[in-house]
Amino acid sequence: MKFMLFLLPLILVWSLDYATKSWALSLVKSFELGLVKFELVYNHGIILGWLSDVPLTIKKTVLTTFAALIVSAYVLILVIVPMKSKNLQVGLSILVGGILGNVTDRLFGFAVVDFFSFNFGSFQTPFYNVADLCQWIGYALIALGLYQDSQFYWPTKDYRNNYLVNPSFQARCGLLLGLLNLIVGSIFLVFGLTFFIEHSFRVHYLVCGALILLLVTIVGFVTGIILSHRIAGPIYALQKNINESLLGKKAPLKLRKNDELKELEEIHHKIYDRL
Repeated sequence: MKFMLFLLPLILVWSLDYATKSWALSLVKSFELGLVKFELVYNHGIILGWLSDVPLTIKKTVLTTFAALIVSAYVLILVIVPMKSKNLQVGLSILVGGILGNVTDRLFGFAVVDFFSFNFGSFQTPFYNVADLCQWIGYALIALGLYQDSQFYWPTKDYRNNYLVNPSFQARCGLLLGLLNLIVGSIFLVFGLTFFIEHSFRVHYLVCGALILLLVTIVGFVTGIILSHRIAGPIYALQKNINESLLGKKAPLKLRKNDELKELEEIHHKIYDRL
């Protein structure tokens, strides 16, 4: 059931975007409905018209790579990041569904299909599609969810819920994983450069490659911080419990749901019962 909460909104957004774009492709002429203007417009760029002048093969290569990065980051977040707020969970799925909608549109076509804009008198917005709209909805729900879970992610009282329980140890773990991603990504970046013989394409390739390399390095660093938190947290709790026991304040060790080293809790309970 929890998995469906993530998967269902993504599939619905993806399907709705495909259906509305299929309808938009049948538009012969533009028409207005209140403040909304409907007109078939092809967006040949990737992000705000970026890479509009490069061949379609290069665009699809870049988009395929970014799509793989987005899906990988999405799965990684589902696995390692605990989420309580339904708004945060649904918002993340809607955002990814919207991104994949435009990516799919590009991969299986020659341009992204936009078909509506907002007309406010003399000012008219650029043209959008349902995937764009869903991305903004996703951002809003994620912001609301983070606000609702703010005490969980940025606690003011329980120090053990702070993600920097042991800053030096966790920083080393984050830097190590980030460095590993940086090294592996650099190897593939140099390897891929050999396939771009024409000088005009190398600049685009290096810009895209550097951006992807930066993203995977940041993801590696953050992942190292989160994973080390699940180890540093139990160690901190055990140290605190031992110090309190030495002061005569005996209490059983209680670890969090997502903590590693759960066997420490069972061992401590046995020692506590014997004492």
